[in-house]
Amino acid sequence: MNRRRAMQSMMTIGLLGMGSCAGINFRVDPKSKVTEIKLPIEFDEIDHFQVPHKLRDGYVFSIPSPSLSKDVVIVGGGISGLTALKSLAGYDALLVEKEKEVGGNSRRREANGIYYPLGAIVNQGPIAPFTDFFNELNIPFEQLNGKHLVYHINGHSVADPLHEGWRELPLIAKEQESFQRLGDDLLAFADPVNGIFFPRSDNKQNIKELDRLTFKQYLAQQSYTPGVEKFMQLILSSRLGEDGNDVSAWIALYILSTLRQPVFTLPGGHGVISEKLSEYCLRQRPDSIRSNFTVIRIENKVNNKVWITGIDEYGALQTIEANCVVMAAPKVYAKYAIHGLTEDRPKLYDRFHYNAYLVAQIELNRQVTDAFETVSASHFSRFIIAPDLLKNNHSSSGLSHLTIYIPYPGKSGRISLYSEFTEKLAKTIIADLHEIMPQTRGAITSIYLHRWGHPMLSCPPGIDQLSVAAKEPFGRIAFAHSDSFGISGLYSAVWSGMEASIDAQLILEDQYV
Repeated sequence: MNRRRAMQSMMTIGLLGMGSCAGINFRVDPKSKVTEIKLPIEFDEIDHFQVPHKLRDGYVFSIPSPSLSKDVVIVGGGISGLTALKSLAGYDALLVEKEKEVGGNSRRREANGIYYPLGAIVNQGPIAPFTDFFNELNIPFEQLNGKHLVYHINGHSVADPLHEGWRELPLIAKEQESFQRLGDDLLAFADPVNGIFFPRSDNKQNIKELDRLTFKQYLAQQSYTPGVEKFMQLILSSRLGEDGNDVSAWIALYILSTLRQPVFTLPGGHGVISEKLSEYCLRQRPDSIRSNFTVIRIENKVNNKVWITGIDEYGALQTIEANCVVMAAPKVYAKYAIHGLTEDRPKLYDRFHYNAYLVAQIELNRQVTDAFETVSASHFSRFIIAPDLLKNNHSSSGLSHLTIYIPYPGKSGRISLYSEFTEKLAKTIIADLHEIMPQTRGAITSIYLHRWGHPMLSCPPGIDQLSVAAKEPFGRIAFAHSDSFGISGLYSAVWSGMEASIDAQLILEDQYV
């Protein structure tokens, strides 16, 4: 038995992929009932890298002898790690997570009765081959109806610009017609037989060859107008963290094709799935999850054991001995934590690159939009989500919430994000909202900012071949995480968790080939 045969039974998948603080006051319109907005004086940090950065910078930790023994240790509490833990329920498995709560990029919070996302939020619903998986967890997917996507351009907000809305765009006729053509083209790409879908190997040859091109090269072969190209780049930056010019044309067009398909979400986004997975695993084994434990070294030992050393929230080091490890964390972290990995596979993991995000949470005293997602063509605050437009995600007091995503591409973007000042960012975002949604004037009461350093994998042509090489087990260490699939998303996380659990079982049974 091997992993490939075990995975062959799975069917086609699709991807999509993400409390108050002390503040200072920012005076707004004196005619409004709300004269002051509480601004944050610092970021609400949800992703902590102090220990991993020490590891990256070459700090040498002492390694104590093991004080705990497990069949399997899973490193990373995102959806991929939780999926692996669920699949390994028959073993004495322990999942360790560096944050105080599991979920990774798929977490949520609640304010005023409204659940809002910290990261990922939209998906394609309970698709095959994951229908049974989601049904078992009782995941309450909700299809978005009404105004799913509004495009704010030249001072106007236009709903469904790729459907009938193209006629309402404040653009010249040539630009409008190009939007109409894009909508038709994306509908063709969404075709389940002749279009773009996973697995890529089942696509028609002309579709598979799109992975040889960057999206910029693909656009050079088309005749879309500049306004349409800008719209596509904006949508891709919301889903990938970058404008798409350098990503695989196949991946870019796959993501864009979902704009012509039904879209689903959950109250507060994918955090529901993380919570359901965590609850399921803890019911099976109450001591199977440990938080606030940052792994700093994973080492294959000569006795068919693996040592996992981590540091807890108080700075105490502990080593766990296991028969197998599932590394369900990004490859950018794995290359520092796994002893001997980069020497055995030189430069392989250096080819993984990630994009950062700033996320703003806006609390309001009333609802200000009837559109779930608003994309702005000319503002810093480009992607605005209204999470309380779902059926059962409302404030009983009439309050409201907006979540804003702002990508910071590449290494330079990450450096820029981590040098920003919260007050300046908050004022910029509020000013943007006043222009994009004038009805927000006098409605905003608070704004909170948090940031993600490495949530979205950059996807150049051939990323899936790179991912295949990078996820091959290393000794008794298997690999999960959505970047093992070549694109960040819900279904890639679930798939990689399932796949890694099969690798782990084969390793435990000494059958891996």
